[in-house]
Amino acid sequence: MNVTCFDDVYQRCGHAIITSQYATVRGFVQRRNDFPAFIATSVIPYRPRILADSVIQRGSLKTADFLVG
Repeated sequence: MNVTCFDDVYQRCGHAIITSQYATVRGFVQRRNDFPAFIATSVIPYRPRILADSVIQRGSLKTADFLVG
């Protein structure tokens, strides 16, 4: 899916867009000419939660992230 990032979002979040291999994008879907368009409201570097969870210490997996590609 294409993501539209207007200038105000790019000014705030451009560093994450340029330097991150993967990013988490928040926004909303808008219909344009009967096709969905995703409008970004914020972009942050992607950080897997699986690394943040102390899986080794607890011994069980409670959350996992995935990438859609």
